[in-house]
Formats: sequence, structure tokens, C-alpha cells
Amino acid sequence: MFSKTKIEILKKLNERNYTTSELSKILGKSKSTISEHLNALYKMGLVDKERHSKWVYYKITNKGKKALENLEALILIMGSVFALIGLWIYYIFKQIKYQAREVVLSKTVVERSIYTTYKGSTTFQKEPLFLIFLIISTFLIIFIVYLVYKIIRR
Repeated sequence: MFSKTKIEILKKLNERNYTTSELSKILGKSKSTISEHLNALYKMGLVDKERHSKWVYYKITNKGKKALENLEALILIMGSVFALIGLWIYYIFKQIKYQAREVVLSKTVVERSIYTTYKGSTTFQKEPLFLIFLIISTFLIIFIVYLVYKIIRR
């Protein structure tokens, strides 16, 4: 439904009104390509036409502004979701690595005494890391919920 070119057109029209020729030069696309996209956006009710003598200026409608804002919010939501997933994948792999090291270190009696000293020092470091991940995750989830609420409210 929304190609990259259509989004670029909506962003430009959100700044000010443009003719097909102006948009063609700015976006580096042919006039016919820009014209096709503008006609599609016009049929969707996202842009409107204003005639000034022989020139036709296109302007973004309120519906177009809302669609553009929703697209930007959706991009932020997707980025936040991927960041959240990446954060937890990193944390889980770090825990797996820590547990694998724990198994290796606990194999011999000599290493057990070293391991208990090692374990005592890393337990303190492990819990703050979890709290940091939890705090960051909480903020990301609140941000995602806020953006979804903002989209639904419109």
C-alpha cells in the first residue's frame, strides 16, 4: 500500500505544497512516476489538489498527516520491539555462557574452591545486570504501549 516513494512524497508535502515537477526534481524520480503516486495518494484521500493558474499544487490532507504519523509510530514500535528482543536474547546467551562456565569450573575438587571464590564475586555482578535489563525492558514496553495507544487514539 505505502511504497517508499509515497512516504517520501507525504513527508515532503507535510513541509509545504509542491507541484509534480518540483517533487520530481527533489526526489529524483520521473514526473510520470511521481504523478502515478500522487494520483494513488489522491484517490486514498491523503493528498489534495489546488489549482493556481496553469500549475497544480498538491497538499497533504489531515488524513494524510495522520497516516504519516501512524507510519512513523509503527516504525518506532517495530524498532523498540526488535531492541527488546535483542536485549533479552543477549541476556539469555550471556546466562547460558555463564552456566556453561559454571559447569566447567565445578568439575574437579581443586577447581571447586576456586569456583566458590569466583562464584561469590560474579553473583554480585550478575544481579545488577539483570536489574539493568529489566529496567531497560520496562521502559521499552512502556514506550511501545504509549505508541500503540497514540495510534489507536487517533
